[in-house]
Amino acid sequence: MILGFWFVPESPRWLLTQGRHEEALVVLRHAADKNGKDGRTMFPDDVVITHDEEESTDDDSCLKLLSPKWFKLTMPLYSVWFGFGFLYYGGILLISLEFSDIQEVLQSSSADDSHGFDYNALFISGSAELFGLVVSTLIIDKLGRVATQFSAYFLGGAACLLLGCLSGSAPRTTTVALAFAVRFFMMSGSCSTWAATSELLPTDIRTTGHSAANAAGRMGGFAAPYLITPGIAPSSIGMLMMGMSLFTCLMCTLLPETSGKALGEATTTNTVVVEDSRSTRRGGGALDDLAKASGGNSDL
Repeated sequence: MILGFWFVPESPRWLLTQGRHEEALVVLRHAADKNGKDGRTMFPDDVVITHDEEESTDDDSCLKLLSPKWFKLTMPLYSVWFGFGFLYYGGILLISLEFSDIQEVLQSSSADDSHGFDYNALFISGSAELFGLVVSTLIIDKLGRVATQFSAYFLGGAACLLLGCLSGSAPRTTTVALAFAVRFFMMSGSCSTWAATSELLPTDIRTTGHSAANAAGRMGGFAAPYLITPGIAPSSIGMLMMGMSLFTCLMCTLLPETSGKALGEATTTNTVVVEDSRSTRRGGGALDDLAKASGGNSDL
């Protein structure tokens, strides 16, 4: 974090709000050069970059998140995060119960309450997260953010349902494969949700909005251990996970697609104005020009 402080440029939008226009122009030119464009051509010397005061307000970002303008976005977004937290940690709990003898211990009349785990199976299933991370990175731009989240959470919930219903009757190879699928798809879905959230929220509420979304995810993870316990039948846990998966998928369909768009472009317009001696450009502004020139989701 400390080392990155010296290499990460300041946000040009923030610099504009502080009246530091020349510094913002330097950052934009540097970003254009890094994206294979000529910064001097995109932002020549006679260009003047200003902040559109008409679009800026002093409303607290927390209140903005609850305003009618943003509630249609934040409600399904935070619901997805709640579901993601519940499904991710709920899947881990289900797998832990499946590959332990805790159910037998609870049903036993023995005074010895110690129990063990199948660590090989847990290791194999846990390794699926690495593959899920890589695959989500490869397909998210091809399928889109919404489709990637929808398919990952749905397939992860289906794997949970099968794992719960087949618990105690299926061969070990089958249960290990299903556990692998659970961790794989839940990780893929969570990575996609993280990426889409930053792209959905505009700059002025992105930090607060992402923090609130993260809190919703923690609430889902907090709720999971209270509903997924050793005393509940695995089949019931599987159905609960599938139900939460369907709910999360439904909420995903209410989110706008952000693939191929600049950060915040799916839900709002930029507040940067670029003026020069030849023309005046409003709305998309300098940052949209830079984002489109660099191929999509690029923002500072």
